[in-house]
Amino acid sequence: MHPSFFLIYRLLTLLFLFSVTSCRERYDAMVLTPETGYLVVEGFINNGTEPTEIRLSRTVQLDGPSSPLPETGATVFVESNTANRFPLQETAPGIYRSAHLALNTNEQYRIHIYAKEKEYVSAYSGIQTTPGIDSISWVQNAAGVQLHVHANAPDNQSRYYQWKFDETWETNPPFVSNLVYGYDAQQRITGVEYRYPNRMNEPSFVRCWTEKQSSGILIGSTEKLEKDVVYLPIHFIEANSVKISVQYSILLKQYKLSKAAYTFLLQMKKNTEQLGSIFDAQPSEMPGNMSCLTHPGEAVIGFVEVTQEKTSRLFIHNNELRNWNYKTGCEVTIIQNNPDSITKYGLQVMPATVFMDDPNTGAITHFTAAPSFCIDCRQNGGSNIKPVFWP
Repeated sequence: MHPSFFLIYRLLTLLFLFSVTSCRERYDAMVLTPETGYLVVEGFINNGTEPTEIRLSRTVQLDGPSSPLPETGATVFVESNTANRFPLQETAPGIYRSAHLALNTNEQYRIHIYAKEKEYVSAYSGIQTTPGIDSISWVQNAAGVQLHVHANAPDNQSRYYQWKFDETWETNPPFVSNLVYGYDAQQRITGVEYRYPNRMNEPSFVRCWTEKQSSGILIGSTEKLEKDVVYLPIHFIEANSVKISVQYSILLKQYKLSKAAYTFLLQMKKNTEQLGSIFDAQPSEMPGNMSCLTHPGEAVIGFVEVTQEKTSRLFIHNNELRNWNYKTGCEVTIIQNNPDSITKYGLQVMPATVFMDDPNTGAITHFTAAPSFCIDCRQNGGSNIKPVFWP
């Protein structure tokens, strides 16, 4: 499911208000919304090898916070139609996870939630068997790199799919550093000195990895095709992006959907992508499979069913591309190694390497410096801990 569930409610309300008001008159709307907001349920019951993760949040009032409110302290479990239960534990605010579930293919399952003294359930779902991903391919053009997914269900029984992905890319800053500022007892800068006695560069600055999860609704169908063969674009990386400045990886996740789940996601995708103008197609009701047992008339946003997660990983190295001219925007400054020059030119930058030293004494007379993000890769939001899957 998609983190913009809460936007649907806010945008639907805004469009309704716009349609019933004029630009000359003020209208104070009486929007009938539960004080606690509507429950938003995201995720699926995973019959694969990975844990099941369900995210719970609440819609917000038009004049409330701009982000969804995590639903904490709920009781969540997977329940079979034969009354077997598998509890989920809250591992972070609004995130409920279980270990690997060994589900019986002869049974049906649903999610069962107790939150804010109300009881919510999804419709029972049989287990969807997801075909594997055959491969991920890519092609470079003048605009960037386009990635495609290839999959094939020989039994022609899948037809409806959803994909998500995790991106990881390595970054190396353009400059290294083996210098630091030195200070006297009063914490006044005295000049630069070597970081280490052996004059080595700081190793923790030079390699970082950034991770990002997909956020859009990525779905596809082979319903109109003779064979259940998938070949669809899944992601585009703009030319000269930092993502392939060194090496890039994508972990693609594939899920088989029921037609009802696909229809729900398709309507959500249309609603989220077409709400830019009153001249666009107007949003319609999204028929999820969640309901509130305590208050049957209360809306619940979400569609939860049982499926499997199949994955495939692809790497792209910079040396596989043609003319990938990523520009860092970094420039080096040369500074005299004395307190006055450093105070004037060096306080907003990080010392890098020796530019000139005294041939007689070996003392550093000038050094190079640059903005910290041009030297320390962690300053760009990455981590210098190498992922376990990285080559």
